[in-house]
Amino acid sequence: MQDQITRPDGRIDRRSLLRLAGGLAMGTGLGAAGLARAADPFKIGWVRPTTGRFASSFAPLYVPGLMAIDEINAAGGILGRAIERIEVDDEAAPAKQPGVMKKIQGDGVQYVVGPTGDAQCLASLPTSTAANTVQACFTNGTKPMDGVTFPYSYVLFHSVQMIADLCIDHFHAKGARKFGVLVENTSAGEAAIAACKPSLARYQLEPTTIQVFPLNSGTVGPYIANLRKAGTEVIVSFIGSTPPAALVLNAMAEQQWFPPITGHAGLMYEALFDLVPKEALQNASAVIFKGLSWTASEPPGKRQQDFAKKMLTYPDVNAPYNVASGPFYDFIYLLKSVIEQEKTFDTRKVKAALDRVKGFQGVRCKLSFTPDNHCGVTPDEIVLASVMSAKDPRSGNSVFRERLV
Repeated sequence: MQDQITRPDGRIDRRSLLRLAGGLAMGTGLGAAGLARAADPFKIGWVRPTTGRFASSFAPLYVPGLMAIDEINAAGGILGRAIERIEVDDEAAPAKQPGVMKKIQGDGVQYVVGPTGDAQCLASLPTSTAANTVQACFTNGTKPMDGVTFPYSYVLFHSVQMIADLCIDHFHAKGARKFGVLVENTSAGEAAIAACKPSLARYQLEPTTIQVFPLNSGTVGPYIANLRKAGTEVIVSFIGSTPPAALVLNAMAEQQWFPPITGHAGLMYEALFDLVPKEALQNASAVIFKGLSWTASEPPGKRQQDFAKKMLTYPDVNAPYNVASGPFYDFIYLLKSVIEQEKTFDTRKVKAALDRVKGFQGVRCKLSFTPDNHCGVTPDEIVLASVMSAKDPRSGNSVFRERLV
C-alpha cells in the first residue's frame, strides 16, 4: 500500500493518497462526503431554563443526559462522531418554545433533548414536527405521546393516565373506595383530573371531591379540610415540585389527618424531610420506575447501582430519585443504538427505526414504541413506592425506593 502512494523520491503523492482514502471510504459505505461528515460533531439540542425561577430546580434533571454524553464520547461517539450539546435557554416558558426550536434548527440541529414540562413541550412540538426534528420531552402528558399527531416526538416516561391507574388500582385492592383528587391549577393538573375519572369509573366510583389549588397559594389548609369533610380515604395527588408538596403535607399535619397520599413523584423530593413533620410522610407513596426500586428479595440491579453511584458524583444532584428517573440518559443511549443499527443520522430513517423498537433495555426500564404510540414505557415497568424509604440504607443514598406490597 505504501508503494501506491510514495513517489520515487520518497515523498507522499497527494493525489494517490486521496484516491486511496476515497476508496477506503467507499468500502465502508461512507463515501467522500460521509468521511468528512464522520469527523463533524453530532449536534443535539439541549433545551432547558438557565435563567428564570425554574433554572435551579430543572438543572439536575438533565444530569443523566450529561452522563450519557460523557460516556458515549469517551467510547468514541456515535458512528465516530462526538456528541455536542447546543444549549438554548427556554426560561421554562411555553411562549419561548417556537423561537427556541427555530434557533436550534438554524444551527443545523435535528435531534433535541427537552424541554421539561407538559405545557412547554406542547408549545415546542408544532415547530419541531414541521422540521422532522426528533425530540424527547420530559413530560407525563399524553398528547406528546401521540405518534400520529406528533410523529417525531418520543416520551420515555410514564403517562399521567398510568399514574392514576396504578394508584387507584393499588388502594382499591386494599379496600379503599373513597378517593379524593388534589392537583395544582395547571394544565398538568387538568390532565390529572381527566385521568383519575376513568380510573375510578372502572370501579363504578367517582371522586369524593376534586380540589384544585393555585400554584402560588400561600396556604392549602381549606383544600385539605374539604378532602377530609368529603370522607376521603386516599388522596390522589399530582404535585410537581417541593414547595406545593410541603404546603400540602404541612396542612395535613396541622389538621392531624394522615390518610394515604399517593400519586406523582413530586412527593419523592428529599427536601420534604426537612420541611414537614415525619408523620406526614409515613403514609405517602408515589409512582416510580420498577428498575429504581427494591423489595426484601429483589435489590436494584448492578447496572442501576453503578449508574446511581456515578450520578451522585455530578454536582447539584439534590433529589437523587427524581434525577435518576428522568428520560434523557435512556433517550441518548437509545438514539445511539438506533443510529448505529441503521448507519444513518437521517431523522426520517431514525424515526422509522424508533417506531420498531421493542424491549430496549434502558437503565430505568424497557422501552418500546409503535408508529401510533410514542410513550416508551409500559404499565408493567412502574410500581408504587414508599416515600419514607428514602432514608433506608438500601436506597443507595436516596436513589432507590422500596415498593409497596
